[in-house]
Amino acid sequence: MEPNPAELFLHIFGVIGVFVGYGTLLLATTALGRARKIEEVRVIAEALTAGRRIGFEQISVIDMIVVVAVLVVGVTGLDMARYTGDWHSGWVPVAIVSLLLLAPVGPLIINPRMQAIARAAAGDSIGELPRSVRSRVEDEVLSVALKTSFAILIGITFLMTLKPSLLWSVAAMMTAMAGGAAWAAAGMVANRLVRHR
Repeated sequence: MEPNPAELFLHIFGVIGVFVGYGTLLLATTALGRARKIEEVRVIAEALTAGRRIGFEQISVIDMIVVVAVLVVGVTGLDMARYTGDWHSGWVPVAIVSLLLLAPVGPLIINPRMQAIARAAAGDSIGELPRSVRSRVEDEVLSVALKTSFAILIGITFLMTLKPSLLWSVAAMMTAMAGGAAWAAAGMVANRLVRHR
């Protein structure tokens, strides 16, 4: 059976929201990496982390966009899979497991590091970027987490679009993860070459 057009729209809208959130983080961290003054880092980091504290965690606007978008994708995706009969297809469990594995990366790895950059650059100092702030901006764990997560999102979109068998779905997600890790590694090598010039 064909999916409900309104539900399909919400599903696609959710996917766009997830990519907007992660794309914003990727572009901002690229800008942070090119910053030479602490005031540049401060402006970018403050914009990225703008939000409010909820419990123990500072929740930014970007965090909220991604969380709401992921919930929309999950709810509409599961309902459409049930409605269309895709629930028994091999790609559905791979997509679900991939999303579940990706879920803690934002709050446990990406968000704390972005908040640490904002705290390190806070204040009213101006001038050259201190080494302590530079080390946070060039955090390799942050780079790997962001780029691999983005590649996994592309992999999940691939699964949703082409609906491959279980074996091909696993292969696609492994390729996405390897591609994301290679992308991050290439960026780290480039950063090291620039630093040693």
